[in-house]
Amino acid sequence: MKEKLRRLMNYITTITTGTLIACIFWGGISILTMGSSLTEANINFLMLPEILSVGIFCGLITELAFYSKREPKKKTFWIWIAVHYIAVTIVVLICGYFYHWYCWNVGNVIAMCLTSAGVYGFTFFLNYYRNKIIANAMNEKLEQYHSKHKKEGDSQ
Repeated sequence: MKEKLRRLMNYITTITTGTLIACIFWGGISILTMGSSLTEANINFLMLPEILSVGIFCGLITELAFYSKREPKKKTFWIWIAVHYIAVTIVVLICGYFYHWYCWNVGNVIAMCLTSAGVYGFTFFLNYYRNKIIANAMNEKLEQYHSKHKKEGDSQ
């Protein structure tokens, strides 16, 4: 249970950070295209809990999708990824619409889907990198353990 909670908090943190970066990017573009100054721009305070809620919802979906009792086979892994991306993007579209992050038209929906793909890629990369570091550390510890026990076996 502790491991699941730690993993969930990691997803929420990574997704929220990616969403915040996306909001900064699109907010900056909006401000600049309106001819306003970035230094004089203000954000609505409610946007902060909105960004966090998107991170929480998407983190929960990720935990439920990828950490069931059985791991998807290599063959179906990419199908899992596609279905997961669609589920996450639907949550982002629904939340974004109700939070007034975009207006409902084809161009804005496409921009939201592409933004969701960017945050998805950001999260996927960071989690892959983190898991790779953990796996390398575990392999190093196993190697140390085996070489230590091999030396002990040789001396007997």
